[in-house]
Amino acid sequence: MTWRAAAFITTFWFTIGGVIDMRRLFIDLKKHVDDPLDNGQVEGNVSLSDAKIFAEREKEKKQK
Repeated sequence: MTWRAAAFITTFWFTIGGVIDMRRLFIDLKKHVDDPLDNGQVEGNVSLSDAKIFAEREKEKKQK
């Protein structure tokens, strides 16, 4: 195999993979739900959005 054939195959391979990944990216971005608590803040080594989820789970456990 010559270097030109290898270059063509590699270019084709990465182009197809890139198109597939970009398609998946845009599909995932369409499905994304915005969380106002997910702003990067951390309290006690836990993000604020995760802390809210943990608090809700603890509340559910106490009610049972």
